[in-house]
Amino acid sequence: MQEDYQIQDLAYQTRELVIYRARAKNGIPHSLIRLKYPKEIIENLSEGRFKIAFDELRSLDHGCLRPVMDGGIDEVDQSPWIAARWWEGSILEEKLNQGPLSQEEFELLEFHGESLISELGERAGALDFTSNSIVATRSSDGQLIYTFAIDYHLWFLDWAMGYSPGGKRDALVELGKLLDAIRPSVAEKSLLEPNKLQLATKSPGALPAVLTPPPASSPSSPAVSLDQGMKPKKMIAIIALLLGLIGGGTWWAGSLS
Repeated sequence: MQEDYQIQDLAYQTRELVIYRARAKNGIPHSLIRLKYPKEIIENLSEGRFKIAFDELRSLDHGCLRPVMDGGIDEVDQSPWIAARWWEGSILEEKLNQGPLSQEEFELLEFHGESLISELGERAGALDFTSNSIVATRSSDGQLIYTFAIDYHLWFLDWAMGYSPGGKRDALVELGKLLDAIRPSVAEKSLLEPNKLQLATKSPGALPAVLTPPPASSPSSPAVSLDQGMKPKKMIAIIALLLGLIGGGTWWAGSLS
């Protein structure tokens, strides 16, 4: 595809990559990621492996995953680059620097991470669970959603080396490390009832609507409740019939009316 992008500012930089905030021709915000590799890795990617790796990367789809929209090989130095959809929000690391997460926010982070891991399956090991890569944003109906990204540098490096992307990492362990680092500062009491936890669903090209899972069952809550409007005589008749069946006899419920 390879659209033209207008770079707005430098968002993040390491020895492995540079991330710019940019906008496509249609004004939609993106993050442009330029990846840095040794010469031998770049040569491996230029031999057709980049396209294979990029096509699969672009096919990954989940409401909590920022989708990859574009990419290619730089004509000058052969370095790979990609463009991912960007939704405005708060980077988790910056949010933590401003103060601790509420229990509600913590629970949503955990549920959204686990939902994404479950969806991606064996590719979940390539997810980036560092706090500077996770963005808290809002869905179209105002629900808080944590969006994650693939560890792009690891993804293409594994492809260049002939490995399964993220195959050496356990995604649940990586998510657990993030949660363990945050948990000590979180409020003890949950701000959400069990049935209020929001799970993001698959939604191509846009932030999703959310699913509300059923409330957790409680030993103190009856599995079946009687109709509060049931008349006393009908209740007596049903109880009598059940007792008759258990005892082996037959009760004539009509005689109780």
